[in-house]
Amino acid sequence: MLGFIRAGRAGLSRAAGQKLANVRPVVSIRTQAAAVETKPYFSMEVVDGVAVVRMDQPGSSMNTISVAMQDEFAGVLDEIENNPNINSAVLISAKPGCFVAGADIQMINDVTTAAEGEALSKGGQDMFKRIENSKKKFVAAINGPALGGGLELAMACHYRVATTSKSTKLGLPEVMLGVLPGAGGTQRLVQLVGPAEAFPMLMTGATKVPKKAKSMGLVDQTVEPLGPGKISTVEYLEKVAVDYAKQLATGSIKRKQKKLKGPNKIAKTLISNGLTRDWFFQKNLVDNVMKKTKGVYPAPLTIAELLKESSQVGFGSDAAYAAEAKKFGELSVDPVTKSMINIFNAKNHCTKNRWGKPEKSVEEIAVLGAGLMGAGIAQVSIDKGYTVVLKDASGDFLDAGAKGIHGALNKKVKKKRMSKWESEIIYENLKPTLNYDDMAKSGLIIEAVPEVLDLKHRIIREIIKVAPNDHIFATNTSGLLVKDIAQAHPHPENVIGMHYFSPVPQMELLEIIPTSETSEETLRAACEVGLKQKKTIIVVKDVPGFYCNRCLAPALKEVLRLFQEGVDPAKINELSTKAGFAVGTATLIDEVGVDIAHHAAVNIGCNPLYGSRMDGGNPDVLQKLINEGNLGKKTKKGVFDYSNKKGPRTVTPEFTKIAQEMSMSNAHGMTSDDDLVDRILLRYTNEAALCLQEEVIQSPQEGDIGAIFGTGYPPNKGGPFMYMDTVGAKDLITRMERLADKIGPEFTPSQILYDMEKSGKKFY
Repeated sequence: MLGFIRAGRAGLSRAAGQKLANVRPVVSIRTQAAAVETKPYFSMEVVDGVAVVRMDQPGSSMNTISVAMQDEFAGVLDEIENNPNINSAVLISAKPGCFVAGADIQMINDVTTAAEGEALSKGGQDMFKRIENSKKKFVAAINGPALGGGLELAMACHYRVATTSKSTKLGLPEVMLGVLPGAGGTQRLVQLVGPAEAFPMLMTGATKVPKKAKSMGLVDQTVEPLGPGKISTVEYLEKVAVDYAKQLATGSIKRKQKKLKGPNKIAKTLISNGLTRDWFFQKNLVDNVMKKTKGVYPAPLTIAELLKESSQVGFGSDAAYAAEAKKFGELSVDPVTKSMINIFNAKNHCTKNRWGKPEKSVEEIAVLGAGLMGAGIAQVSIDKGYTVVLKDASGDFLDAGAKGIHGALNKKVKKKRMSKWESEIIYENLKPTLNYDDMAKSGLIIEAVPEVLDLKHRIIREIIKVAPNDHIFATNTSGLLVKDIAQAHPHPENVIGMHYFSPVPQMELLEIIPTSETSEETLRAACEVGLKQKKTIIVVKDVPGFYCNRCLAPALKEVLRLFQEGVDPAKINELSTKAGFAVGTATLIDEVGVDIAHHAAVNIGCNPLYGSRMDGGNPDVLQKLINEGNLGKKTKKGVFDYSNKKGPRTVTPEFTKIAQEMSMSNAHGMTSDDDLVDRILLRYTNEAALCLQEEVIQSPQEGDIGAIFGTGYPPNKGGPFMYMDTVGAKDLITRMERLADKIGPEFTPSQILYDMEKSGKKFY
């Protein structure tokens, strides 16, 4: 993109418009620590007394902050401070579309003691204080993500200019990794934008787009597109930043300190008063955290404590910085932090192309079925540039599906996530139709019709009459085997499973299921499409339930048994969410749909292939709910009543009656809170271990990501495999063998756990 300053453009000096070809380059700065690298992280040239420092991390598409980077940066700062020909400096990235994406996550993950973590934090604080306290003014020129340590670096500068590029986002997402901003971020953010704006950013990790960042005082100026034929956005950004750096050096401009007003002024008053401070932090921070997370994540509570302490001693004071470093150190070794970092690393693993580029990329996709799933698949496809033929047998369903997609785009326009023009261009990629003939050019055809094998076979027979001979046929089935569907296709090597999760635009996970006959080319093409749709991909074996639903089935059967034993569904929810499940496991039945849950309980939970391992409660509990018309949230009645949107969820009379009719005595004596949680959690965890043992999944990373993003396994545990590593195979075996003795063989530990105990090895 190309750009110009939205505000203050008239103040640009003539020198800022000179060609960069006229500037005088100087030698790249390289310290002894960086000399072993083939290329330094930083290069620098002087432009009319301004040191333009370009960041370009070797061997990476993104800039991150690491110990090696800090060592080299110290030499850069020495040169700037000691060179009399340098009056000010600009920090800018040499990488397209990235300022600094944050700290090197592995650097945090390698911390083994709280003291190490505290020292790491102090090192970052000291480096950024050198910038803040420098007599020579620094300007941060931001294009692309400035996240975590990247934003902390920018905030330490005396002035910030950001492009309005879509890739430019500013935020401190450390809380999502289980830590807090440890290089001064908790202090500078509050000082820059005020408590009412800063606290939510710190507590949630929310990012801000450039225009919002400017209005709240996080950046000082924004650079917007110039138009075709002009110099690039980054080149113009540099010119603008250099001009401001010169003006800051001469004192002709000074950064305006934000005046607190409205909510910011009120918040500052409340946290400055000892009588209201405790009330403010408890009501506005701690209570909200407990409501949303049940306290299973230490980081947001620790951040709330730090902000409260900082308000007492003064934001930006030595005591506040010391508290930030100490709490960073404590969090860096917390097991939940290690789990959250595991999720980050595992997700990166599942969003990379590990299969290679197909010989022929898909350009047009056809989606069969315009219901919730089909329309969702079409939406995430047109959004990424694919032409999509959306086919349905019913004109009413087709109109409803297209209308839903159009409405979703309009919502993005209203939220200013895209322009009206952009939404119209995207919508033009959708081609609704009632005719198979319109699929004549579709390279990938995805069916999302009801789970009836004969129906799917009939559709295949219609498709092969008109579709290209080399088309790929993908099924979105969750309850049938892909190989059974492929029997009707003349080219089974071109058939694959692509199991999306509902609602498709919001759910990140995509299970891709090749059969024994699926070709490598088909697999590569399906994965390429999924990655382009911005999905997190796991490739799994073609077995009943695949991976996610197979792991969920035994846990679901255990919930049904608890229902029959008379355990209150509300208590099951309370205990499971306290354990870290994203949704209470009783509510999960209503979320996915009672009919879908019943289908899983029967087709997976009662599948003879799995035998007694899937034993548990009776699926007829769900069938009787279905007979009453209670299908869950979609009918406003399931296990719980959803007719009152604002009031508390109450158990429906229909469920209470059915549970009483089908009650079984609790002969096991396993009714303590810990036992009830274990009965659900360990059945899921053990099934995941069995899936790796049987090569249903290819790696622990895929197992953890599938469990968390597909079925809501507790993220605070890092996924089932990270959890098994954390607590140890011996502990799990002991707990499971106890349950097996009391309840039955469905709790028998998997062989892979016994092998892990014997060898002492871990999954990671």
